[in-house]
Amino acid sequence: MRTLKTKRKQGVGHKPHKEIERKFLIKKLPKNFRKFPKNSVWQGYIVIMPDMKSFVRLRREGGLYSQTIKRGSGKIRDEYEITLTPAQFKSLWLTTEGRRVRKTRYYIKSGKETIILDIFHGPLKGLIMVEVEFRTEKECDAFIPPKWFGKEVTEDRRYSNQSLATNGLPTSASENLTKRGAL
Repeated sequence: MRTLKTKRKQGVGHKPHKEIERKFLIKKLPKNFRKFPKNSVWQGYIVIMPDMKSFVRLRREGGLYSQTIKRGSGKIRDEYEITLTPAQFKSLWLTTEGRRVRKTRYYIKSGKETIILDIFHGPLKGLIMVEVEFRTEKECDAFIPPKWFGKEVTEDRRYSNQSLATNGLPTSASENLTKRGAL
């Protein structure tokens, strides 16, 4: 298995940008997903605003460490990310106890998009979701999901990673995972 390596300087801030993405549950895993690059991802939430629309997140993905501030909900959000050193991440990670997710992330190239396939572990075991990020809102709106995609959950806050980290699986998701034998 290949792991994805990205280039980022540690401790360097990045300009805020608009994140444009759609998120889906899946009907079934694509047969060849294991051939694509992957990383282990650990995410923890330091601050989550009561409206669930703003948060501060820590992430370790492969050998990269970051802190991200996101604002907004749905398919378009403001995002500001800085890269952390491993020591900075480790000291901040302690503040995320009880608000964490762990997953394996696959990067599946499909046409001009990269589909991000997340297979969750721990208390969220059995949950599998995909997200697709876009450069423009027009590209986002024009996207036609592959047949293996299931229900779109872009606007359903219960499927946001910060909600999953604090509240666990939505009841409907638990019922569906039990039916298909994933739990």
